[in-house]
Amino acid sequence: MSNVNRFAVKLVFAAAFVAAALRVLPGQRPRQIEVSGIPALNFDADEGFGYGAILALYSYDDNRVAYRWTLQPTMFLTTEGRRDYTLFFDAPSRAGHPWRITSFVGHEQQLAAPYYGVGNATAYDPAVEHGSTRYFYRYGRTRDRAAIDVQHPLWSPSFRVLLGGGASRETINLTPFDSGTTLIERDMHDVTPARQRTNFLRAGLTWDTRDREIGTQSGTWADAIVQRVDKSLGATMSYTRWTATVRQLSTTRRACDVREPPARAKTPLATRRSTRWARSRRRKSRKTAWAARARCVVFRRTATSAKASSCRTTSCAGARRTSISSVGRRRSC
Repeated sequence: MSNVNRFAVKLVFAAAFVAAALRVLPGQRPRQIEVSGIPALNFDADEGFGYGAILALYSYDDNRVAYRWTLQPTMFLTTEGRRDYTLFFDAPSRAGHPWRITSFVGHEQQLAAPYYGVGNATAYDPAVEHGSTRYFYRYGRTRDRAAIDVQHPLWSPSFRVLLGGGASRETINLTPFDSGTTLIERDMHDVTPARQRTNFLRAGLTWDTRDREIGTQSGTWADAIVQRVDKSLGATMSYTRWTATVRQLSTTRRACDVREPPARAKTPLATRRSTRWARSRRRKSRKTAWAARARCVVFRRTATSAKASSCRTTSCAGARRTSISSVGRRRSC
């Protein structure tokens, strides 16, 4: 592990330790400056294992919920040569200070970025990625950039005008890690591109109705920006870029609420018993009717007395359930 990697690992653990030490515990009074941080870990097939730290510092006033300013440094490295160091600063407008200031500065380096050739006809040969040409499908790129924006409300705190500018420098390395021949070197005919400069000015309008900027629950955040890159500003080329973005934020908490079903009125015990008895009687009557349809029984007289008669049963098909009394009348059993 190189010295840079060792330093990055130490910085990650130090950031996590500082964030845990400065965390506000329940019952404690909030501090003027709050610090939070998480480790940045990932894996990518092209860039390898990534590791780093994302920190955030927030400064608060005693009588305000929104932060006074925030400073967010980020460091991210990978085993395949990515090195990113960025710093973001934001100071929202407040009473006595109507201007909002936002700035960004960063150093982004990719020592072995993938290169797939020009167009879709480039063939891939894995046998080339060995020895002195193991970076044949790679190239190096380094970019340093900085930007600053200011915003001021017009007729409403939610409606603001934006003015800003920035600059960036980008360098291309055809042979990463001073390796042998690469595909991009062959496509560029062994001519290293000149350093690209992108200097710009921009202006736009912003509409922001978010209820809060950290942990937003609802609101709209929209902006329309025009950015001009011009040679007169020291840029390598000139062009104009128009962008429009609309973000509608809402919460799904209401849809996920788990509510108790409405309580049912209690039925008196006597009513419940009578209801069970009625249900039982209906079930028995249905069973009896089905059995009567399934078979028929013929009853015959067995007693000698003319008045008293009993019945015995025999099964038959299609007969009617009847009995013959001693007086010769037909009656149902």
